[in-house]
Amino acid sequence: MTPSPAQAVLAMARSYRSSQLLYVAAKLKIADLLLDGPKSCLEIAASLGASKDALCRVMRGLAMLGVFQRQQDGQFALTELSKLLVLDAPGSLRPNLIFLGEEQYRAWGDLLQTVITGAPAFPRLFGDPFIYYDEHPEAGEAFDQLMTASSKMVSPAISFNYDFPDSGTVVDVAGGEGFLLAAILKSRPQLLGILLERKSVIEKARGILMAEGVAERCRLVVGDFRRSVPRGGDVYVLRNVLHDWADFAAGQILTATRRAMTPSARLLVIQRPLPASAPANPAERWLIESDLMQLVYSGGRERTEDEYRALLNGAGLELTLTMQSDGLTWLMEARPGAPTARRTATNQ
Repeated sequence: MTPSPAQAVLAMARSYRSSQLLYVAAKLKIADLLLDGPKSCLEIAASLGASKDALCRVMRGLAMLGVFQRQQDGQFALTELSKLLVLDAPGSLRPNLIFLGEEQYRAWGDLLQTVITGAPAFPRLFGDPFIYYDEHPEAGEAFDQLMTASSKMVSPAISFNYDFPDSGTVVDVAGGEGFLLAAILKSRPQLLGILLERKSVIEKARGILMAEGVAERCRLVVGDFRRSVPRGGDVYVLRNVLHDWADFAAGQILTATRRAMTPSARLLVIQRPLPASAPANPAERWLIESDLMQLVYSGGRERTEDEYRALLNGAGLELTLTMQSDGLTWLMEARPGAPTARRTATNQ
C-alpha cells in the first residue's frame, strides 16, 4: 500500500532513528561478532560490556530494519545488509556509518542556525574540520577510512581512463592515504609521484604506498595546499577537494596549484559537477545531498561545470577536457595559459 502524505513525511522525520541504530551497530562492530555464527543479545552484550537490556532492544530495532535476522530461538544472525558493516569486508560501509553518526550527526542537528546565519555548523561546534581531525585521532581515523574507501572504489577507473603520461611526475594534492596515487603509479611503471597531505595522514600513506609497491617512486610532503603546492609536476590531481571549500578558499587552492605548474603541466580535477537542470538520476540527486552536507560541514559546495570553469579561470587555468569515466566519476582537465578549445568525452 502506498503511504499517505502524512505517513511519508513522518517516515522522513523519523529517519534519524534508523541512522543512529546503524551507527551504533557499526561503532560497536556487532556484525564482526556474528561472523562465526548467530548469538543471543545477551552474549553480544557480554562481549561488548554493554547494558544487556539496552543492547537487546537495539538489536530488536536493527532486526526490524533487516540489518540483522532474529531467529526463532532468539539469536541474531547476519544478513546481506549487516555484512556491509563488517570491518574488513569488501565494500564495507562501516567508515561511512561512523563518519555520519558522530560529528556529522551533531552538525546536522544545528542546521537551523546554518540556515539563519549562513555559517556552517561543524566549525561552530567543533572548529576547523581538518584541525579537529588532527587533534581527535579517532574521528580522524573514521574520516580517513571513509576517504580511503572512496578512493579504492574509483581509482581503477581514473587510472585506466585518463591519459596520464608514461613518465614524469604526478602530484596528488590532498590525496589522502595514497590509494589513487598508487593506482596511477602501478599502471605506469616509469611515473613518479608526490603526495601532499596533513602530517597525520602522511604517516598512514607511507605504509600503504609501501604495501602497494610504489613507495620508492613517491615523495611525501606535509603542507597546506591553500598556501603552496610542490613544484615540478607534470600532472596535478585534485580529487574531491574543491567541493569542501567556499569559492574564496577553493580559489586559493587553485591559485597555489597554478603557481606550482609549468606551462606544459596539466591539472586534473576529479569532481562530479552538479547538473545544470533538475536531477535526472539517483547519482545526480545524491549530489544535492552532498551539497547540503558541505553547507553544514565546511561551507563548501557542489558546483556546475560552468561554476568550476569560472573558478579555474580565476586562477589562470582553462578547462580543456570534461570526461565521464564511469557512472560516478567525472574528470575535468585544465591547463595554464590562453583559452583552448574544450573537448568533451564520455566512456561508459
